[in-house]
Amino acid sequence: MGTIIDVVGSRIAGTVILLLIISSIFAGNSMNHNVRTLLNLNTAANQIAEVIDMAFLEKVGQNATSADEVIPMATSDELVIRTVNPNAIVWLKMNTKDGNHYLSITRNGKEEYNTTPYYFESKDIFTYLDKDNNEVVPTATNLDTIYGVKVDIVLIAPSMGKGEAPIRYPLTFWRNFKGVYLKDSIDTA
Repeated sequence: MGTIIDVVGSRIAGTVILLLIISSIFAGNSMNHNVRTLLNLNTAANQIAEVIDMAFLEKVGQNATSADEVIPMATSDELVIRTVNPNAIVWLKMNTKDGNHYLSITRNGKEEYNTTPYYFESKDIFTYLDKDNNEVVPTATNLDTIYGVKVDIVLIAPSMGKGEAPIRYPLTFWRNFKGVYLKDSIDTA
């Protein structure tokens, strides 16, 4: 009888140890997936920021004269800018597809870039700044007071665990529009 109790007890102990090993392997895989996803989001956010900043925002107001309308439209989820070199209308717009937000960039009506398969947590990524870096709420009558933009990128991806919050990677950058400052100095001269 004592032998049977020892065998049953050792089976229970072995099962518990085996379950601990299996659950630790699953937790390790889940953590590995989440870390790799976070690294991918980091790389994607930096690439998206570089494209937005260097390819488009850097050119706002370049070679502008006082007659140019540099920023025809600005909201928290879209920005339309006029670039002179090359001569183009660039539209940065947040779109929604299947409940996921992504940014598309068009130049003269042709889409040049979009951020899929990486999605944003919110559609509201643009905050506008005046000459003194104070926040400006853009309206049709005050677009000429916009001298810069703050871009808040928060990329999201699902985590591996059920019921876990999505993985988030925030990145914020500012761009002062040098061309607008130069345009302003031409206007006041």
